[in-house]
Amino acid sequence: MTEKQPEYVVSKTPEGQIAAETPDTRAPAGRSHFWGEYGYWLGDTERRYGRMRQARNIPASVKLEMLRDPIIAMALGFISSTLIKAHRVIECTDERKRLFFDAMFRAWEREFMLQAAIAVAFGSIGLIKRLRFAVPEPVEIDAPPVWTSAATPLIVTGFDMCYPVTSSPRFDNKRRHFQGMNVVDGRVDVYYSLWLTVGQARAFGAYEGSGRLENAYKHWWIKHFGWDLFLVHLQKNINPVVMVEHPAGTDKDSGKKHSALALATGDAVRGGATVAVPSSVYETVDQMTGDTRLAAVKKWAVSFLEGGKSVHEFHEVEDQCDRKISLGMFLPYQAIFEVTGGDLGGPTSADKLTDLAEQVLLMEAADVDRHLNDYVFPQVSKANFPPSSPLVRVRTTGLAQDTRAQLMEIIKVVMGKMSTDTNVFNLLEALRTLDMPVNEPLAQTNEGASSVGLQADDESDEPLTPEQMAEMAREQLSRPPDAIDIPDEDEIRQTVRRLRDVFPEVFD
Repeated sequence: MTEKQPEYVVSKTPEGQIAAETPDTRAPAGRSHFWGEYGYWLGDTERRYGRMRQARNIPASVKLEMLRDPIIAMALGFISSTLIKAHRVIECTDERKRLFFDAMFRAWEREFMLQAAIAVAFGSIGLIKRLRFAVPEPVEIDAPPVWTSAATPLIVTGFDMCYPVTSSPRFDNKRRHFQGMNVVDGRVDVYYSLWLTVGQARAFGAYEGSGRLENAYKHWWIKHFGWDLFLVHLQKNINPVVMVEHPAGTDKDSGKKHSALALATGDAVRGGATVAVPSSVYETVDQMTGDTRLAAVKKWAVSFLEGGKSVHEFHEVEDQCDRKISLGMFLPYQAIFEVTGGDLGGPTSADKLTDLAEQVLLMEAADVDRHLNDYVFPQVSKANFPPSSPLVRVRTTGLAQDTRAQLMEIIKVVMGKMSTDTNVFNLLEALRTLDMPVNEPLAQTNEGASSVGLQADDESDEPLTPEQMAEMAREQLSRPPDAIDIPDEDEIRQTVRRLRDVFPEVFD
């Protein structure tokens, strides 16, 4: 009686088992250098700077974190210096009153503009007025006193900034009348409150305003998300993932599943242990004869998964985000698509974008002036001057002379990096690098001609016109075939192999 041959089953393993195990994974346990600090929440963006939100709903805590970005800090520093150096005048038909307010305002103008720059970035900021009975010092050293009355006037000596995370404006039930501010220590009365709002028109009247950080938020978030991915990328190179191949089933000696032994082996390898791997291989059954044969696949194998590559792509993403953040802080995004190059002798794109950036700065300066004219100066005027006295106001008349030049340089740099350089592979130069014989008319190309080998007949440095290029192309095509040195097939293959070795990026 002959022995019955085993039936072939498609899902049968080399050991003769029908059921196959699914891959199992396990993160290394303990608080190791790589996994204790990063492994648990690596790549979890919400744990550090939050999920991506709508630009109008950015929490103040996230905006504070955005201020620490070097590109945003640079842009905010430029905005602060621009507001400080801008030209402002105090206007009033009563010269005595004008000198009084001018002396009071110049004493804290720089400090106030630094605080206003934060409002430009955030959209709004809470300020507490410092009121004091004192006589303001004249702006000029030898100028006469600005206050001659016996009574000491009530003036504003500056402002204290509220912490953005714990402060908010307070209104009545219908949200129509401003009633002061809510701060961490309680409430600030409307008499001492100044809620400085910038971009209120863009926010449809909301007292939260519309700041420049909203334009840069999404690219800032993507930049930080890219940093997380880059950290994971580096970790895969420094501490690569271990893959342990094992047979299905259970170990006969210990009674443990092979998968559990494989996971423990992987943890030991990651910890630096020496591993002894059995060299036994799988056995297979020939489908035709039923003979048992040894396969070339080992039952146990330990290997490291290949780490991440293309580090330069992370740097490219970061550079792109930095450029978009710069544009978002200096001028609106849509300006890039609405501005075209200038005509002959007219303004260039950089000129037009610089004009737009200046206009945006002046609009924000007008918002700052409006708050002083509506909520600070009238309060001081009412306390020290009769109701019939003329109105007094501050007005920004223009930016400093060097502001435009600085803006122009920044925009040129940012816009210059926005253009993508296209690298064209020069086949003729590659052939010359390999010392390959090249037809002389094709090797010497005119500076103004394309890389197909068109050359002017004369020695002039003038570039070829399209008509000349077309005529020379027709002339070359009309040459007899024997005028061209055509290599044989083996020489062509050898040339391609040498080109592949020297210029692998071309053949990828």
